[in-house]
Amino acid sequence: MEKPRSDAWIEAMERFRGSLIRMHDKSMLSNTKRVKVALINDGIDLQDFNTYRFAQCTGVSYCSSDISNGDPWWKSTNGHGTIMANMISRINPWVQLEVIKVQSSPSYVHGDGARSMSPRSAADAINAAVVRGADIISMSWTITDVGFRMSVLSDSASNVDGDKRRADENDLKLLQSAIDDAVKGDKRLLICSAADDVRLNGDNTFPYSQAPELILRMGSTGPQANRDLGSGSGGSITYYLPGNQVAEDRRPHSAKPVVYYNGSSVSTALAAGLASLIMYCCHCLHSCQAGAEYENCAKALRSHANMRKAFNSINRYFEWKDDEKIVPVWGPFGDKSSMLDKATNSEDKIKVLKELVACLCLDIK
Repeated sequence: MEKPRSDAWIEAMERFRGSLIRMHDKSMLSNTKRVKVALINDGIDLQDFNTYRFAQCTGVSYCSSDISNGDPWWKSTNGHGTIMANMISRINPWVQLEVIKVQSSPSYVHGDGARSMSPRSAADAINAAVVRGADIISMSWTITDVGFRMSVLSDSASNVDGDKRRADENDLKLLQSAIDDAVKGDKRLLICSAADDVRLNGDNTFPYSQAPELILRMGSTGPQANRDLGSGSGGSITYYLPGNQVAEDRRPHSAKPVVYYNGSSVSTALAAGLASLIMYCCHCLHSCQAGAEYENCAKALRSHANMRKAFNSINRYFEWKDDEKIVPVWGPFGDKSSMLDKATNSEDKIKVLKELVACLCLDIK
């Protein structure tokens, strides 16, 4: 079997999105519960957020400079959060996005214009996501542990003095506590990214290192749906999704050139979009009176273990044996998109949607 390009991943999901939009436009799906995704990042620029007519968002800022509303959630510090938001809504345009802006600063560890998230601000953001009832928490960033950070900065005495180390350790304790609370009880799914730094693995980067058995950690694929070695050690990567030269979605009336994005942060946003879309399909079936079991399935998918079963079902559907950590959505979502478009009435379309959910949730109880 010829290995498809990573473009096939995006194209399959966009076709499925179109099929589901047409069902909404024909009022086949109404009053469907939205999946709430907390996007913890540097805010979003609302004028650049692609809602696809459906997506909704609200938010809060945990930047210290937001005291006088000078650094609100609806303004992205560097545009990164806007990119992530658009990748999520690109896959699931019915998302309820909870934008939670965190404090960031230039990274002395990674360099090259990279920014580092404040552990204290990230802790506040994760706590806020829990309070706001997020079904999914999407974290397209990493925070290195104190030991690694200090080893990198050891040549600069001003950066490694005792006061700073103690402050960093105290802030990281707050972050650890917030992560511990967030993963309790399978009430929400946490997704984070690889560091895209070969020096770093899951053991020395938060949030993953605090709960490695309860957080999905995403790496990126290269152009031929192969693992991107820049994502680091495969042992701590749960899945690999597109993250290499991923083109932004086309805007019919825009004269601007297409922009391409790289990194496992993109993979993480796409994973959050995919996970929320699977939950949303369950909500769709419940809203059209297909049965209470679909609502229960949507809730069960907030469990790390159950979402892994759903992602693994995508591999099983396509009989993808090249790499079990690649998620070949062009199989089930590509096939069901074609079937949805061929179905001539609402009953047949709902039947196709049931088949998709049955495939993805086969092992979920």
